[in-house]
Amino acid sequence: MKIFLSHAVADKELATKIKELIQAASMGLVDVWMSSAIDGLKPGDILWLEVHENLTKSDKILTLLTPNSLGRDWLLYESGYVAGKKESPVIPLLFGLTKTQLPLPLSAYVIYNGDDLDELNNLIYQIITEVAPNPSLLLVSSLTSSFLIDISTILQLISDKSKKSKLNSEDLLPQFLNKLDASELFHKKLADPSIEHICIVTYTNEVEAGTLNHYRVKGNKTIEIYKRSILSDLRQQQIINLRRLLHGSKVKPWNKMNISLDASMLVEKCFSENPDVSVAQYLYDAPPTKRAYLFNHNEAIVSFYETANDPLIEGGSIYKGMTGSNCLYAKRGNPYGDYIIDELINHINSLKLNSRTWIEEREILDSHHKTLRNISSMPCLNPKAVFFDLDGVLYNSLPNYSQAWRAAFKEVSFELPENEVYLLEGRSGIGTVEDIFKKYKGREPSQAEIDKVIDKKKEVLISIGAPPIQTGALELLDATFKAGLQLFVVTGSTHDQLKDKVVSDFPIIKDQHRIITGIDVKYGKPHPEPYLIACKKANVSSSEAIVIENAPLGIRSATEAGIFCLAVNTGILSDETLIESGASVVFSGCDHLAKNWDQVIRILGRA
Repeated sequence: MKIFLSHAVADKELATKIKELIQAASMGLVDVWMSSAIDGLKPGDILWLEVHENLTKSDKILTLLTPNSLGRDWLLYESGYVAGKKESPVIPLLFGLTKTQLPLPLSAYVIYNGDDLDELNNLIYQIITEVAPNPSLLLVSSLTSSFLIDISTILQLISDKSKKSKLNSEDLLPQFLNKLDASELFHKKLADPSIEHICIVTYTNEVEAGTLNHYRVKGNKTIEIYKRSILSDLRQQQIINLRRLLHGSKVKPWNKMNISLDASMLVEKCFSENPDVSVAQYLYDAPPTKRAYLFNHNEAIVSFYETANDPLIEGGSIYKGMTGSNCLYAKRGNPYGDYIIDELINHINSLKLNSRTWIEEREILDSHHKTLRNISSMPCLNPKAVFFDLDGVLYNSLPNYSQAWRAAFKEVSFELPENEVYLLEGRSGIGTVEDIFKKYKGREPSQAEIDKVIDKKKEVLISIGAPPIQTGALELLDATFKAGLQLFVVTGSTHDQLKDKVVSDFPIIKDQHRIITGIDVKYGKPHPEPYLIACKKANVSSSEAIVIENAPLGIRSATEAGIFCLAVNTGILSDETLIESGASVVFSGCDHLAKNWDQVIRILGRA
């Protein structure tokens, strides 16, 4: 386990003692990285990257808070990064402060008083139990008692500073607003001529479309709206309906895409004839996190989206925002208002960098544009072609490959774990050998080693014989053909006469032009090139294709090409592994997908 110990430079001595306590109690099983470990002043980018790298690798962040550090921006950034990006636990540890003095956002966590022996015991014991079964409570108590005696001088200095401090947390806390108060304040800002710049961050803008009309807006204003992409919304809708299909639930019609489209068009129409108001709409692909209004970069209303408990049952949108319990009003003039607004501005800048303009989104929606810029999760629009992986999808060949690869690596004195065969399926033979050597031996293989492994693999495959056709593969190909969709095979294999065999075993493929092998590409899976070549041969855009894959590398290749990917789990990997690789939905096999194919095409064709 790794803990990031966030602290002010003034508290470095205390932080060092805490680090020593944790490492002693865990007998070295917990690695503690202190934010003051960077010695000397370094250029900003280098400093940030080093901090960021350690934040990324940490399992928890322990935030040391004393009168020296309360309100320091770096501590808020470090704890906010881990909580927001990694969803890792944040643990505020107080010395010389009371829990009521701790402001948001840190006051939202479980807080420990470090100068209270019982609470410190509890914290250290909980950390140790995650790395060592049944730790000695007596040992932990002994170490924490010695720790408090050891830092008694430091605690006295902190106590003296705390008594001199004029900190009043009530003056620093942002104000909570309920939904109605937040809406009323937003309307007032629209009608206030002194407010010249408004940013709106939202999931979808139906509410704003009704509010943002030139009868309510007064004065010269620039309004920027950041909303979830209509295309990403459609993709989310398709995935929810496919998962409902898998769970045997009724697929619900969902016209959210049309509502969102109409709202954006209404906003555009409202201000087209108003020279005093400029409105720009930006559309982002990522799941929504914030629901916020920013006024003149000085005031903000901020809330956060929550995910519905069971979208399979509820249907429709899985995001809920701006509830009364999580809506804050903040303004500049104090450290916490400044922090909240600066963080919101950074969030907006990031969205702007990774968003499409309303004009670009309209072009894609109107013409299924073939050059899809900045789209990380395209839905399937009007499917015209289906690209099938070969090994593991059309052929039940992975057991053969597993046996062959494991026998081949024994030639270089290595026992290859079976799951590696499935994880690297789709990779070229040479690439597989190189990856395994780098991962397990920490070096590149020699040419002689590569040849030895590859030759043995081929020898074993020949002795095993041809793999059988996958259960349900013929039915799935037939259903695809009957749906009027083009069929292509995309494989990383480079075997001699492979295309002849595929056409012979699957006559419905018809001709070799529809088969892309490892010989036809410069870069194999997980590079997107194989599926981009398939799109070119089929004369379709990535949004007009569907990929059927069974392995992580192939799934990544498809999603990097911007193609909607369905997985069939015909191997030993978990469904979660395939989802994490980028598959939208996982079916239990080709036969399972074939039985549901008509409904799948209906969902993806006109969801």
